Amino acid sequence: MGFDFKDLARDPRFQVAAVAVAAVGGYVLYKRKKTTGSTSVGTSDTTTTAAGYNGAATLNTSGTDIANWLGQYSGSLQNQLDAYQQSLSDAITNLQAISPAGGTPAPGTGGTVSIGKPITDPAAHTRLTV
Repeated sequence: MGFDFKDLARDPRFQVAAVAVAAVGGYVLYKRKKTTGSTSVGTSDTTTTAAGYNGAATLNTSGTDIANWLGQYSGSLQNQLDAYQQSLSDAITNLQAISPAGGTPAPGTGGTVSIGKPITDPAAHTRLTV
């Protein structure tokens, strides 16, 4: 009651199937040898995989390109902000150097400026030193 390999080998369906499997296997080995130059399945060649892909890998640099552009854009914005800060500093310096008409001292030089209308009560009169 065992399995008889001799009877199986004589069966025409098994023989057809064995020939078909051998033909497909031979064809696969032929194509692999033709494309990669090797019939081994597990090659360690980095450009060849078991599926037979043989080509140069393409490097995706999108992330690096975007980071580079953002760095340049950030630097450009910083340069604009620095220029704007410098123009404001120059404007403040120029305003401080201007003396108003009438001989009143320039702001920041210790002059006294009255605020509001003159008050009759001298104790309530407020003075501001600039």
